Amino acid sequence: MNVIEPYCLHSKILYLTPIQTILITYLMWQEIGFSCLIGIGFLIVTALPSNLTFKMVGKLRLRLSKCTDLRLKLIDEIISGIKVIKMYAWETPFEKLISKHRKKELEINNLSFMLTIQSYFFSFAWQKVSIYFVIVGYLFFTQKLEASAVFTSIQYINLLRPNISFVFSNVINYSAQIKVTFKRVVDFLLEQEKIEQEEVGTVSNDDVCLHNYKYCLNDLTGLKIPKLNIPEGKLCIITGVVGSGKTTLLNAFLNELNGSEGNVKINGKISYCSQEPWLYGSTIKNNILFGEEYNEVRYKDVLKICDLGNDLNQMTNSDQSLVGEKGVILSGGQRARVNLARSVYRKSDIYIMDDPLSAVDSPVGRHIFEQCIQGFLKDKTRILVTHQLQYLHRADLVVILNKGCIEACGTFEEIQNKNVELLKLISLSYENDKGNEKVKYKEEIKKKNPFKSENSENNLLKKINNYTASKYYFRSGGNFVFLSIFSFFYIFCQACYSCSDYFLKVTQERKTSTQIHLLHNDTQKNNVYNNIEYESALHDEDISFTITYSIITLVAFLVTILSLFMTKKFISTASKSIHNDMLCSLLAAPLRFFNLHYSGQIFGTFSRDIGNLDQVLPATLIEASRNTLFLFGSIVILILNDVYYVVFAIFLLPFLFSLLFGLNKITRRLEPLEGEAKSTMLSQLNSTVLGLTTIRTSKKQNLVISEFDEIQDVYNSSGYLMRGLLYAVATWIDSFMTIILAALTFYFVLTHQLFHIVNASTVGLALTQILNFLGIIQLGLRKLVDSLFLISTVGRLQSYTFLKREESDVQTNNLENSWPLHGNIFYQNVKMKYNDTEYVLSDINCDIKANEKIGIVGRTGAGKSSLISTLFRLNDYEGDILIDNIDIKKVPLKKLRRKLAIIPQEPVLFSDTIRYNLDPFNEYPDEKIWEAIKEVQLQSIVSLDFMVKDSGNNFSLGEKQLLCLARAILRKNRILIMDEATANVDLQTDRMIKDTIAEKFRDCTVLTIAHRLMTIMDYDKVMVLQNGKIVEFDHPYLLIKDEDTLFYKMARETGSSMLNTLKSVAFSAYEKRIANL
Repeated sequence: MNVIEPYCLHSKILYLTPIQTILITYLMWQEIGFSCLIGIGFLIVTALPSNLTFKMVGKLRLRLSKCTDLRLKLIDEIISGIKVIKMYAWETPFEKLISKHRKKELEINNLSFMLTIQSYFFSFAWQKVSIYFVIVGYLFFTQKLEASAVFTSIQYINLLRPNISFVFSNVINYSAQIKVTFKRVVDFLLEQEKIEQEEVGTVSNDDVCLHNYKYCLNDLTGLKIPKLNIPEGKLCIITGVVGSGKTTLLNAFLNELNGSEGNVKINGKISYCSQEPWLYGSTIKNNILFGEEYNEVRYKDVLKICDLGNDLNQMTNSDQSLVGEKGVILSGGQRARVNLARSVYRKSDIYIMDDPLSAVDSPVGRHIFEQCIQGFLKDKTRILVTHQLQYLHRADLVVILNKGCIEACGTFEEIQNKNVELLKLISLSYENDKGNEKVKYKEEIKKKNPFKSENSENNLLKKINNYTASKYYFRSGGNFVFLSIFSFFYIFCQACYSCSDYFLKVTQERKTSTQIHLLHNDTQKNNVYNNIEYESALHDEDISFTITYSIITLVAFLVTILSLFMTKKFISTASKSIHNDMLCSLLAAPLRFFNLHYSGQIFGTFSRDIGNLDQVLPATLIEASRNTLFLFGSIVILILNDVYYVVFAIFLLPFLFSLLFGLNKITRRLEPLEGEAKSTMLSQLNSTVLGLTTIRTSKKQNLVISEFDEIQDVYNSSGYLMRGLLYAVATWIDSFMTIILAALTFYFVLTHQLFHIVNASTVGLALTQILNFLGIIQLGLRKLVDSLFLISTVGRLQSYTFLKREESDVQTNNLENSWPLHGNIFYQNVKMKYNDTEYVLSDINCDIKANEKIGIVGRTGAGKSSLISTLFRLNDYEGDILIDNIDIKKVPLKKLRRKLAIIPQEPVLFSDTIRYNLDPFNEYPDEKIWEAIKEVQLQSIVSLDFMVKDSGNNFSLGEKQLLCLARAILRKNRILIMDEATANVDLQTDRMIKDTIAEKFRDCTVLTIAHRLMTIMDYDKVMVLQNGKIVEFDHPYLLIKDEDTLFYKMARETGSSMLNTLKSVAFSAYEKRIANL
């Protein structure tokens, strides 16, 4: 959209140029006659092919935008999934994938740039060739070369050339860009919009009704609901296996499914809690209120029932703490509870909650269910998706989905009589509330905000000055020899242009002198022989002039062509080198960098700044350098013409340099304002897209739009400041140059009147050079300032190359390829903290034997994920971690991570094929990949060439987890880490995952972070974390039978029935273990 402004500013040239051309043609005809048509006709003819260029550039821009979009989409996915990429050690394949897209992008960009910039290069060449045809034609037709006619014609061509070339280059180029831009905007605006669902009046006793509802996403997924009624003021629990359509059904209630058929009736106001927590970059309080009117009593109640009180008390700024983009400073459980709190705070009739209990541990989950869902919201209609079946008997209506259809629907008792398979699962989780002892499990939280995103001191990007950035840019474009030749061609090209002007003056003076000399001799000897000698001498003079002038013009034209191709080579090399450098550095940067910097800031660098590097900066630098050389060439010609013009330079140059440096100083202060505003705008836009469903359900479109308008206003204001400054400078330059021109004109008149030493050629050359100087000085200075401004773009890009890298220089020389052979893990005095905050891990000491299965539990913020991050060396830590007696600090980082398998807490997929998502290195044959898919029972849903869309939006969260399990199966590492991998799956899938791990990772060491205690009750040991310390570490049966242990208290919070079940499972596992000893 940035192209619209310059197009509107310069589009008037489209109708002014024809008028100007007609007037100048008439005036030139009066001066030199027919030859003027040759020069002007040549200018127009050479500009006409730009129509073809316009069409070609337009098509190339469209192709380029598609290639750029693909690259930026990958960049966005990498930024969002960088933690997973690092843990899998997938930096190299993603770097290759982006480089592949970047190569295609640069090929199209180079061709587009060549077509665009050639018009600028050749406009100067065509100007000189046009002048050549005018002068030579004038000499041929009239046999004379009068200074007044020559230099007047030159000035007319100089006035006409910029507009003709500008119309057929810049304006047409802008037109091509606008056509592409508007086409994309129109295509977007013509997309089908969501039809707002009206909240109907009371039509029945049911709050939510679906009738003959059908929706098909593809051949494998969708919904088919003949009838579903949810009563008013009741609790409806929706459950089912992974991928059964639970979230899709909620989207049907929210009218978020395009292309659906059937009737959906909602009786009342809806509040929605998404499965993946959505937070935007503001305070915790603002995220909870989300535009609703502040009610202190309700607000405090919501904090209490969502169990956020202790978390806020331990934060430095309490609920005024900034959560960072996507809630980066909060743990997964905290994000989930803030997300739930926003939904609950909004006064509504219907509360739709998509698996809000999956990201919290059992005690917190029970607290939320009792105090929030069944307490605070007890009189409201509640639709809850959950895999925690122990709550089913508390529901008024249970809906079981399978493959997009309702398998069973009714009360809990009715379901028991219908579904035998479900009863088997319920038997593992059902609990009877009667007689339960209400025990409140509380734990002190000492977790501080790990990332002080509001503190600018945490900015890891080094500030680069323009001098350093310039050196980096030019060195990236070529070596010293290439740059020397490159610079020589530019200077030599301008020298040829300047010499052609000066040569005309010298030739005219010599011709005049010859005429005077021969006429003087002819007067004395007045005979026929002298007439013949006179004509012969003049003819020889004309031939000599024509040949020399032709050579100068031809050389200038050839040098222009060479300069164009060298420029293309330089720009292509620089763009490729800089992008590769910063991409490599970004992928090698520590995870802390991504936590401290908004994704919009990083994304903006790869979109806006790389776009400037590829297109805007080269064009601006070319214009700035050519204009600067032209201005200095004019000054040199003026001084050669008359040495007294040094006075002109003495006054002019200090003024221009002071103006340039002052303007540069101001723009360097204004530039960060625009850059920061752009990054904020991109972050806001990205956050809005991620939270569209929440925003629309909450009816907060106007709030988000108004916030975006404010950010847009700040961005526009910074741009207006810059443009206002440039227009003011333009006024000062015009005023100053008008004074200079008046003074020089007065000097010519005075010198001629007093000394009679000024001839026509001297005045003509001086005036044409000064008028050219006046016509180009404003543009030249502006382009110089723009180039200095844009060089800061290179500085921002270069700052990424200075990022600290993760890789350690210390390596173990005797490390075998088979390491780790056993899977022993030993922690010794391990401590870890983020920045200068308190330790999130303290005095971690444990010895995990080979092949042991270890469960890791603890309250949200206890340090579970931090413990895992040390194993992958995602963060710096103190102490020692040994795997098979090898200090992992001495193991090459990529090798370490490739030797560990992980199923992450937040599964990440990338927009490519299933094959690429499982095996980006192309290490495994298709048979093994397909076998891994079959192991996780997804063979009926995907194929190897099945495309993952929009970071996996065509998969449920549980299906993503299963694909991550397939990755782990494929790698067959000796150590497997599961970070709450079963939090978002049903118990049946949970059991399948457990069975698969038990079979495929029988001889491996497994570490599992779990909220569901049932998942780890048959493990060898359980590690209980509290405040970053290991407080208990033993077999689950030994811990659960001791009522003084923290683990027992956590188990008791699940209810007496579940507690007995947990004890039974743990006891059976313990007996089996004892028997095997």
